[in-house]
Amino acid sequence: MRTGTISVMRALLRQEGYRLPSGSSARRCPRGSARLTLPEALATTLAPLRTDRETLTARDWRAIEARLADA
Repeated sequence: MRTGTISVMRALLRQEGYRLPSGSSARRCPRGSARLTLPEALATTLAPLRTDRETLTARDWRAIEARLADA
């Protein structure tokens, strides 16, 4: 789900002519999209996707940490 969310965000940005810097997806989207000055309509569209991405990232890390604790 996280990868799909990032892909949708990148596609929406690309449609408007924006490009995110290369790098890992964990760093690229938060860093790259936060630096852009976006039109309000696009920023409003991306806001829930950013929230979803952050939630999914946190959930993934909690799951990894739990697996490590069990090991």
